[in-house]
Amino acid sequence: MKCLMAAARNEVVPTESRSELIEVARRAMQTDPEDRYPTVQALQRAIRDYREHAESILLSERAEQDLQSANQSGDYTTFARSVFAFQESLELWNGNVRAAEGLNRSRVSYARTAMVKGDLDLAGSLLDGEVPEHEAMLVEMQAALHERETRVRRLAVLKRTAVGLAAAMFLV
Repeated sequence: MKCLMAAARNEVVPTESRSELIEVARRAMQTDPEDRYPTVQALQRAIRDYREHAESILLSERAEQDLQSANQSGDYTTFARSVFAFQESLELWNGNVRAAEGLNRSRVSYARTAMVKGDLDLAGSLLDGEVPEHEAMLVEMQAALHERETRVRRLAVLKRTAVGLAAAMFLV
């Protein structure tokens, strides 16, 4: 009965959920007719668009769960699954803003985890210099690569020196 009374007064219960279908419903239930869909056909088109996008939306929601799991576990396979699912979601519907944002967050998190584990080449393969959010991390990764290369060169010099010393001791 409460529900019917709320509907009669056009009271919409607020929700934290943000999905395309909820946004369609909110617009359809606006109190001011100017804020609603102008025609029934426009509402139907919005619902059809949602149904066409539903698979992309579900896939990006699954990718988001994988990303959360990967962030907790640091597992490369789960990160890769998240990146792939976001990419596939965008293939199905290139207008899926949440998938585009999720793909970016997934790549950055994956790269950050790879850097922490010392997998600098993997981290570099995940980042794109054209994406502003990746620039700072690319600079950090370049510095780490330079440091690694310097360490490798120092180690090579030390090995040659040790071999030289060993040969000199053997000859003496």
